[in-house]
Amino acid sequence: MTDATDVRVQSGGKLSARRAVALAFLALAGCVLLAGMAWWWGLNVNPTVAVPTPALPSPNAFEAYVDATAALVEAEAVGNALGQTWKTAPAGKRYSPAEKADLVRQNGPALAKLRAALPLPYHEPPARSFSHLFPHYAGYRALARLLALESQVKAARGDWSGSLDGNLDTVRMGTEIAHGSPLIGALVAYAVQAIGRREAWAAVKHLDAATARRAARRLEAIQARRVPFADTVQEEKWLAQAGLMELFRQPNWRRELTSGLADATQPADFGAAVASWTASKTEMLAVYTAYMDGMVAAARHPYPATTHLPAVPEHPVIGQIAPAFDGSWFLDVKEDTLNRLLLVSLALRAYRVEHGRYPRTLAELAPSYLRQAPGDPFAAGKPLGYRRKGDGYLLYSVGPDGVDNGGRPIIATATRGSFQQGDTGDVVAFVNIR
Repeated sequence: MTDATDVRVQSGGKLSARRAVALAFLALAGCVLLAGMAWWWGLNVNPTVAVPTPALPSPNAFEAYVDATAALVEAEAVGNALGQTWKTAPAGKRYSPAEKADLVRQNGPALAKLRAALPLPYHEPPARSFSHLFPHYAGYRALARLLALESQVKAARGDWSGSLDGNLDTVRMGTEIAHGSPLIGALVAYAVQAIGRREAWAAVKHLDAATARRAARRLEAIQARRVPFADTVQEEKWLAQAGLMELFRQPNWRRELTSGLADATQPADFGAAVASWTASKTEMLAVYTAYMDGMVAAARHPYPATTHLPAVPEHPVIGQIAPAFDGSWFLDVKEDTLNRLLLVSLALRAYRVEHGRYPRTLAELAPSYLRQAPGDPFAAGKPLGYRRKGDGYLLYSVGPDGVDNGGRPIIATATRGSFQQGDTGDVVAFVNIR
């Protein structure tokens, strides 16, 4: 009896131990499963950040600008006729002065719609989705070319005042369309301003004092409407934040986010595809937001004072979609600089006609011709370079290298057409005009 009882006790003990091990294993597996579920939930929880929706002006010039683009006729011919003068038109059709004038006449309704809208406040409807489209930007470029062609036609007739008015209309339109726009809109704004300014330089030396003074005051007011580059970066940030949050709510968000990146032959692209499964949505949005906040803060400072911009994140996914801003910020400063050189040139023209000489310093232009002499955007607000030179003058910015070369201009080759980031030399009025 004793031996049998011991066997049963021992057998029961073995079963209890096995049961305990099984229960422990099940408990461990349950914990692992719960931890895995929590980890997976943490990866896929949809993050939220506050993205503002601005109040749009009423009426908003945006609608009127779009109406003006819809009224355009023969837009391709307008571009070719303008390019013919700029030596960029395709081979084939050559446009006579009469044909150019007829193209402008045909587009009278579009020009009237645009000019009626110029005094109105403009604000781009907020872009808060990656699927947001901007078809109107192509129309804006076409309107700018039409205004430039009209200016050419007027200049050919000796109407320099009317020609310059059209140029400044173009610069005004380019300045306005940057309001509320993300980076793509700012780039279009720079291009539109450049189209108008390119034609304006030819008019300066033909103006009487009253016209030059009025034009300087008008351009000064247009310049006061410039959108700070930091605001453009902020709009770009809001666009991507809203776009990411919208994308994260879609079941196929990984495929959409890494579309075109998941190439196993490219380590960075393959890493982005893998990271989309291992990095949380919250982390990705936070990395992007931190980078853009750093760029906004950097852009609040003068361009030359910021020698080190925030590095594009090394995150496998966000690093692929976060934009680099050094080139676009350069374009913003470039356009501002060329506008300022044109502005001061107009004021100098008015001064010269009225006084028979140019002023000793740019400070003499204020307050009669300008509210104040503008600083040099490439030199952290230091004055533009200026000195009288014989019967004329030398007016310049130190340019992208930040070095005062005494007015030695950047040499822009025919193929490049314009000075670029990293060029050495100064940006000289009437020489480096693009």
